[in-house]
Amino acid sequence: MLTVFTSAVYPDLARLWYACVTRAFPPETTSFEIFDDSGGTLDPAWFPRAAILSRSDSRRDFQESYNDAIRRAKTPFLAFIDTDIFWTSADMWTELSPDLQRPGLGAVSCISRRHRPSHGTFAVVLNVNNYRRVMVALPDGFLPMNVRFGPDVPMDEWFGYDTGDRICHAVREAGYEVQLRQQADNGPLVCFESVTMYRRTAERVGSHSLNSMARNSNWLWRGCISSMVLERLHNRLFPETKIYAHRSGGALGMLMGLGPRWHRGLQFTASCLRSASQVEKFLRASSGR
Repeated sequence: MLTVFTSAVYPDLARLWYACVTRAFPPETTSFEIFDDSGGTLDPAWFPRAAILSRSDSRRDFQESYNDAIRRAKTPFLAFIDTDIFWTSADMWTELSPDLQRPGLGAVSCISRRHRPSHGTFAVVLNVNNYRRVMVALPDGFLPMNVRFGPDVPMDEWFGYDTGDRICHAVREAGYEVQLRQQADNGPLVCFESVTMYRRTAERVGSHSLNSMARNSNWLWRGCISSMVLERLHNRLFPETKIYAHRSGGALGMLMGLGPRWHRGLQFTASCLRSASQVEKFLRASSGR
């Protein structure tokens, strides 16, 4: 009935994601796919029930992998769920699945963009046939597009479409319903922010530059704190394969460096710790650990 798909760069994040989705979705009717956007570092032994997909001519990167997933899908429904978003309840799918049977439904987005009406690819379940019909006229599908962008354009005038924005608009224009929900606020969906973007940045700059950049960028400092919390969560749940990927000066140093924004950083850190606890309780309860 359903294929659950993600694109993964970091094996530890994918491992936490996989542990959640394989407990939150019914195993007898769900297939799992992970596009390996890491260049080959995902160990299939960590994901025994998932198909690990490597790069190919039809999926050269994560953005192309979404279109490829729609074209290949053998189930009527397809869920895109990012690796830093964790399902912590099986009841959520039970409540959501009846809506998918409505003939005019295009998608149910459980976490949607806040600045424009779009499902993105955070946590969205699609009707495969309806999206394939729309992609006949929009073969670029989920690909982003810059409309107004460049060194000669003031930054406050930059404009474009992020991943999934254009296809969401096209599906609605074609007459299909797209439900745009926000279910990550105190619910069974746990959302961390900018983890992959932060870690990719950390791999490319030195620690001094990283700390300076993180303190002056909202998405970077959120990604920094999220990464620290998730690293510790992974190592508690999988102590036999601990990872130490984090490269900042630590949470206290990060908060002190935020200046007048320190209270926002403290609130965000507390929120991340609560989210990690929710994930941990779900996984330990479902595994009997």
